[in-house]
Amino acid sequence: MKRKGYATVLEVLNTENLAGVYISGDDRDLKSLALALEDILGDYEHYTLVKPRLLMFKEAISKAKIDHDLYYTFRYLYPDLIFVVLALGDFMNLSTKESSSLGNGLCGEVKLRLNKEILYLRYFSDLLLSEYSKFSSLESYKAFYRLVHSPKLIFEGYDASYITLLNEVFHDLPLDKRTGFIEGLPFMIVNRDANYQNYCEFKYMFLERNVSDIIW
Repeated sequence: MKRKGYATVLEVLNTENLAGVYISGDDRDLKSLALALEDILGDYEHYTLVKPRLLMFKEAISKAKIDHDLYYTFRYLYPDLIFVVLALGDFMNLSTKESSSLGNGLCGEVKLRLNKEILYLRYFSDLLLSEYSKFSSLESYKAFYRLVHSPKLIFEGYDASYITLLNEVFHDLPLDKRTGFIEGLPFMIVNRDANYQNYCEFKYMFLERNVSDIIW
Protein backbone atom coordinates (compact mmCIF):
# COMPACT_ATOMS: atom_id res chain seq x y z
CA MET A 1 0.00 0.00 0.00
CA LYS A 2 1.31 3.50 -0.71
CA ARG A 3 0.15 6.96 0.11
CA LYS A 4 1.25 10.42 -0.90
CA GLY A 5 3.34 12.36 1.50
CA TYR A 6 6.38 11.85 3.68
CA ALA A 7 6.86 9.85 6.85
CA THR A 8 8.96 11.37 9.58
CA VAL A 9 8.98 8.31 11.84
CA LEU A 10 8.10 4.64 11.69
CA GLU A 11 4.54 3.68 12.51
CA VAL A 12 3.31 0.33 13.86
CA LEU A 13 -0.45 -0.28 14.12
CA ASN A 14 -2.54 -3.35 14.87
CA THR A 15 -4.42 -4.80 11.91
CA GLU A 16 -8.20 -4.70 12.11
CA ASN A 17 -8.56 -8.35 13.21
CA LEU A 18 -5.29 -8.59 15.18
CA ALA A 19 -3.56 -10.96 12.78
CA GLY A 20 -0.50 -8.77 13.07
CA VAL A 21 0.55 -5.19 12.55
CA TYR A 22 0.94 -2.67 9.77
CA ILE A 23 4.51 -1.32 9.64
CA SER A 24 4.75 1.99 7.79
CA GLY A 25 7.48 4.37 6.78
CA ASP A 26 9.11 6.17 3.92
CA ASP A 27 12.32 5.27 2.09
CA ARG A 28 14.56 6.47 4.91
CA ASP A 29 12.53 4.84 7.67
CA LEU A 30 12.41 1.38 6.12
CA LYS A 31 15.97 1.38 4.81
CA SER A 32 17.20 2.48 8.25
CA LEU A 33 15.29 -0.36 9.90
CA ALA A 34 16.66 -2.93 7.44
CA LEU A 35 20.23 -1.66 7.83
CA ALA A 36 20.00 -1.66 11.62
CA LEU A 37 18.81 -5.27 11.53
CA GLU A 38 21.64 -6.27 9.24
CA ASP A 39 24.27 -4.54 11.37
CA ILE A 40 23.07 -5.88 14.72
CA LEU A 41 22.93 -9.56 13.81
CA GLY A 42 26.61 -10.44 13.61
CA ASP A 43 27.66 -14.11 13.65
CA TYR A 44 27.19 -15.97 16.92
CA GLU A 45 27.71 -19.71 17.17
CA HIS A 46 24.74 -20.35 19.47
CA TYR A 47 22.31 -18.17 17.48
CA THR A 48 22.56 -19.89 14.10
CA LEU A 49 18.91 -21.03 14.29
CA VAL A 50 17.72 -17.59 15.45
CA LYS A 51 19.35 -15.32 12.87
CA PRO A 52 17.45 -16.72 9.82
CA ARG A 53 14.11 -15.77 11.38
CA LEU A 54 15.27 -12.19 11.78
CA LEU A 55 16.56 -12.16 8.21
CA MET A 56 13.05 -13.16 7.11
CA PHE A 57 11.83 -9.91 8.68
CA LYS A 58 14.59 -7.93 6.95
CA GLU A 59 13.51 -9.50 3.65
CA ALA A 60 9.90 -8.46 4.30
CA ILE A 61 11.09 -4.88 4.81
CA SER A 62 13.12 -5.01 1.62
CA LYS A 63 10.16 -6.31 -0.38
CA ALA A 64 8.16 -3.21 0.49
CA LYS A 65 8.69 -1.16 -2.67
CA ILE A 66 10.44 2.01 -1.63
CA ASP A 67 10.54 5.38 -3.39
CA HIS A 68 11.92 8.57 -1.91
CA ASP A 69 8.65 10.48 -1.94
CA LEU A 70 6.15 7.80 -0.93
CA TYR A 71 4.95 6.23 2.27
CA TYR A 72 4.65 2.44 2.32
CA THR A 73 2.98 -0.10 4.56
CA PHE A 74 3.47 -3.84 4.88
CA ARG A 75 1.94 -6.37 7.26
CA TYR A 76 3.65 -8.86 9.55
CA LEU A 77 2.14 -11.67 11.61
CA TYR A 78 2.08 -11.35 15.39
CA PRO A 79 3.91 -14.60 16.32
CA ASP A 80 6.80 -13.70 14.02
CA LEU A 81 7.03 -10.07 15.07
CA ILE A 82 6.90 -10.78 18.79
CA PHE A 83 9.76 -13.20 18.27
CA VAL A 84 11.66 -10.57 16.28
CA VAL A 85 11.52 -7.91 19.00
CA LEU A 86 12.43 -10.41 21.72
CA ALA A 87 15.40 -11.75 19.75
CA LEU A 88 16.55 -8.24 18.86
CA GLY A 89 16.97 -7.60 22.58
CA ASP A 90 19.45 -10.48 22.71
CA PHE A 91 21.41 -9.29 19.68
CA MET A 92 21.59 -5.77 21.09
CA ASN A 93 23.00 -7.21 24.31
CA LEU A 94 25.48 -9.31 22.35
CA SER A 95 26.66 -6.31 20.36
CA THR A 96 27.90 -4.55 23.50
CA LYS A 97 29.89 -7.50 24.87
CA GLU A 98 33.65 -7.86 24.46
CA SER A 99 33.01 -11.17 22.70
CA SER A 100 30.78 -9.46 20.13
CA SER A 101 31.40 -10.53 16.54
CA LEU A 102 31.09 -6.82 15.74
CA GLY A 103 34.15 -5.98 17.82
CA ASN A 104 36.82 -6.57 15.19
CA GLY A 105 38.50 -4.04 12.94
CA LEU A 106 36.56 -5.16 9.87
CA CYS A 107 33.38 -3.76 11.37
CA GLY A 108 34.59 -0.25 12.17
CA GLU A 109 31.96 1.37 9.97
CA VAL A 110 29.25 -0.70 11.62
CA LYS A 111 30.51 0.24 15.09
CA LEU A 112 30.18 3.92 14.21
CA ARG A 113 26.52 3.42 13.31
CA LEU A 114 25.64 0.96 16.03
CA ASN A 115 24.71 3.23 18.95
CA LYS A 116 22.16 5.12 16.86
CA GLU A 117 20.88 1.91 15.33
CA ILE A 118 20.33 0.33 18.74
CA LEU A 119 18.24 3.34 19.73
CA TYR A 120 16.26 2.97 16.50
CA LEU A 121 15.63 -0.75 17.10
CA ARG A 122 14.59 0.00 20.70
CA TYR A 123 12.19 2.60 19.34
CA PHE A 124 10.74 0.05 16.90
CA SER A 125 10.36 -2.54 19.67
CA ASP A 126 8.58 -0.03 21.88
CA LEU A 127 6.16 0.78 19.04
CA LEU A 128 5.13 -2.88 19.00
CA LEU A 129 4.88 -2.96 22.78
CA SER A 130 2.53 0.02 22.60
CA GLU A 131 0.20 -1.84 20.21
CA TYR A 132 0.35 -4.98 22.36
CA SER A 133 -0.68 -2.90 25.39
CA LYS A 134 -3.97 -1.99 23.67
CA PHE A 135 -5.40 -5.48 24.19
CA SER A 136 -3.27 -7.04 26.94
CA SER A 137 -3.48 -6.78 30.69
CA LEU A 138 -1.10 -4.38 32.44
CA GLU A 139 0.66 -7.35 34.05
CA SER A 140 1.27 -9.01 30.68
CA TYR A 141 2.49 -5.77 29.16
CA LYS A 142 4.96 -5.19 31.99
CA ALA A 143 6.25 -8.76 31.74
CA PHE A 144 6.67 -8.49 27.96
CA TYR A 145 8.43 -5.13 28.37
CA ARG A 146 10.86 -6.67 30.86
CA LEU A 147 11.67 -9.51 28.46
CA VAL A 148 12.31 -7.13 25.56
CA HIS A 149 14.61 -4.97 27.70
CA SER A 150 16.22 -7.77 29.70
CA PRO A 151 20.03 -7.66 30.02
CA LYS A 152 20.02 -11.47 30.05
CA LEU A 153 20.38 -13.58 26.92
CA ILE A 154 17.20 -15.54 26.22
CA PHE A 155 17.67 -17.27 22.87
CA GLU A 156 21.11 -18.87 23.10
CA GLY A 157 20.71 -22.31 21.49
CA TYR A 158 17.09 -21.60 20.57
CA ASP A 159 15.43 -23.26 17.57
CA ALA A 160 13.45 -20.40 16.05
CA SER A 161 11.71 -22.68 13.56
CA TYR A 162 9.34 -23.29 16.50
CA ILE A 163 7.69 -20.01 15.52
CA THR A 164 6.37 -21.80 12.43
CA LEU A 165 4.36 -24.05 14.77
CA LEU A 166 3.00 -21.02 16.64
CA ASN A 167 2.05 -19.47 13.31
CA GLU A 168 0.21 -22.67 12.41
CA VAL A 169 -1.78 -22.64 15.63
CA PHE A 170 -2.50 -18.92 15.20
CA HIS A 171 -3.74 -19.45 11.63
CA ASP A 172 -6.42 -21.85 12.85
CA LEU A 173 -7.75 -19.77 15.75
CA PRO A 174 -11.20 -18.19 15.53
CA LEU A 175 -10.96 -14.41 15.46
CA ASP A 176 -12.33 -14.01 18.99
CA LYS A 177 -9.47 -16.14 20.38
CA ARG A 178 -6.64 -14.13 18.87
CA THR A 179 -6.32 -11.58 21.65
CA GLY A 180 -5.71 -14.14 24.38
CA PHE A 181 -3.26 -16.10 22.25
CA ILE A 182 -1.22 -13.03 21.32
CA GLU A 183 -1.13 -11.87 24.93
CA GLY A 184 0.49 -15.17 25.90
CA LEU A 185 2.89 -15.35 22.92
CA PRO A 186 5.96 -13.73 24.53
CA PHE A 187 5.87 -16.31 27.29
CA MET A 188 5.11 -19.27 24.98
CA ILE A 189 8.17 -18.26 22.98
CA VAL A 190 10.70 -17.80 25.78
CA ASN A 191 9.64 -20.46 28.28
CA ARG A 192 10.80 -23.47 26.22
CA ASP A 193 7.88 -25.42 27.64
CA ALA A 194 6.71 -28.95 26.80
CA ASN A 195 5.32 -27.81 23.43
CA TYR A 196 8.71 -26.37 22.47
CA GLN A 197 10.57 -29.45 23.70
CA ASN A 198 8.17 -31.73 21.85
CA TYR A 199 8.60 -29.71 18.67
CA CYS A 200 12.41 -29.84 18.92
CA GLU A 201 12.33 -33.61 19.45
CA PHE A 202 10.01 -34.50 16.58
CA LYS A 203 10.54 -31.53 14.23
CA TYR A 204 7.04 -31.31 12.85
CA MET A 205 7.14 -30.21 9.26
CA PHE A 206 4.99 -27.20 8.41
CA LEU A 207 5.00 -25.18 5.25
CA GLU A 208 4.70 -21.45 5.82
CA ARG A 209 1.13 -20.60 4.81
CA ASN A 210 0.40 -17.83 2.39
CA VAL A 211 -0.33 -14.73 4.47
CA SER A 212 -2.94 -13.72 1.91
CA ASP A 213 -5.10 -16.46 3.42
CA ILE A 214 -5.15 -14.63 6.75
CA ILE A 215 -8.09 -12.47 7.82
CA TRP A 216 -5.98 -9.48 8.76
